[in-house]
Amino acid sequence: MSRDWDEHEHPRVPGGTPGGHGGEFTENPAGWIGRVSAVLGGRRGRQRHGPSLGQLQAGLESGIKKTGKIMGGASASAQPITFNNGVKAVRKILPTQEAHREYLGGLVGAAIGAPVPAVILGERTQLSYADLNPDLPAGGGGIVDTVMRVSTARMDYTDVWMGFIEGRVAAVAGLAGGVEALTAPKTRVGRLIGLLDALTVNSDRNPGNYMVTPDGIVGIDMAGGFSPTRGGEPTFGLSTNKFSRYLVARDNLGPLWTDTRLSRDYILSLEPHLEALRPEFERLGHIDWYGSMMLRWANIRDHAKGNEVLS
Repeated sequence: MSRDWDEHEHPRVPGGTPGGHGGEFTENPAGWIGRVSAVLGGRRGRQRHGPSLGQLQAGLESGIKKTGKIMGGASASAQPITFNNGVKAVRKILPTQEAHREYLGGLVGAAIGAPVPAVILGERTQLSYADLNPDLPAGGGGIVDTVMRVSTARMDYTDVWMGFIEGRVAAVAGLAGGVEALTAPKTRVGRLIGLLDALTVNSDRNPGNYMVTPDGIVGIDMAGGFSPTRGGEPTFGLSTNKFSRYLVARDNLGPLWTDTRLSRDYILSLEPHLEALRPEFERLGHIDWYGSMMLRWANIRDHAKGNEVLS
């Protein structure tokens, strides 16, 4: 469903007032830049698609100029935003754990040079189902909607601000005959996205979760990462999708690491960029996610048998 955004609903968000000012985060956005400066200052960590992390921060600080339709659902919503300084973004409201996955997955992507949008973690709040879907008529979403609407239970949600990507999701581009959407997993950039998904245990790289842009393929939606299961199937700490399959083989026991043509020196060069993210994982209470990610990195390193460099 979609609806127009009421700018009075979340006054704590920067630009959440009609004048585009007055909103506040619990923490100065400049702090996010400082904590990942080791990533941003290196060869990797600079977005090649959409606004950079610094540009996204400047947009937030300038306030909101224009908002688009909110696309809502049972547990999340997304809305295009234009800031006063002209920077465009997408604001997502996600259950806090999913928001952390989206944010940390975006940082991992930046760390290894993968084509992903810049991401900033925003305000944490308590919302009910009705808060997320205030304009949906009672019963308009079917039986599930009717049951959830009468519930007063409030869940922990967090805003995520992502750089806006110009292009089409692969599901649309593929139907339109776009070769890029169909061949993406086999390309160098596709293999780089696969490396990101293997590191973050993201098996949810369906055609709705990557985009075809004038500048190439871009991975979006990292909220499925850092999860022990997808669709009820145990992942055994690994990821399996069309992009990451070159890193993972399967047998009757489940996913297994496989030898690749990646360069061992290249994989080793990623280590300091990933290590620079440890403070953010720790700050958000997910040092276990970080530890598991580095174990997966070590397995990828040990199975790198070639000379291929992806970024």
